Amino acid sequence: MPKREDMDRHDRPSWREMDKKRDRSAHGAREGPREPRTEKERETSKAAKDAYLKKLDQKLFGGSKKRSGGAAESAVRDARGTRGFSEACDAYIEKSGFPASGDLLLLFLDHENAEIVLRALDALAPMARAGSVDRDALAKALRRVKSITDDADVESAADELLESV
Repeated sequence: MPKREDMDRHDRPSWREMDKKRDRSAHGAREGPREPRTEKERETSKAAKDAYLKKLDQKLFGGSKKRSGGAAESAVRDARGTRGFSEACDAYIEKSGFPASGDLLLLFLDHENAEIVLRALDALAPMARAGSVDRDALAKALRRVKSITDDADVESAADELLESV
């Protein structure tokens, strides 16, 4: 008479059989997204991607990247974090005057010239009171300015504006 253990063992699948089933599963993870096969699928995919990027741009930047400032404004945005940032800001001021948009003024807070930073702080003050500039972004930029500046006037102006935010 066979032992009960032997009967149970033969009824169950072996580890090898279970692994085979797992490898053939249609529900398993595939490597990367599926590439569109036909030209129409590619066009549809590209249109959906472009629409998504346009919505994302409007959400993050409030519109298209090419705004009224044109090439000078995009040069300032592209130069952020580089050595040529202050020169790009100076070129923008020469071409278009001092910026009026809050998000561009926030960038000008990183300029190396204290006079330009003070002008940007003065221009941001009424915008902060009116609520036309993102308060979180402004507070973050002001704390950064306070921490990196050597100029006492810039530090006190940033501190005053930070208290009003």
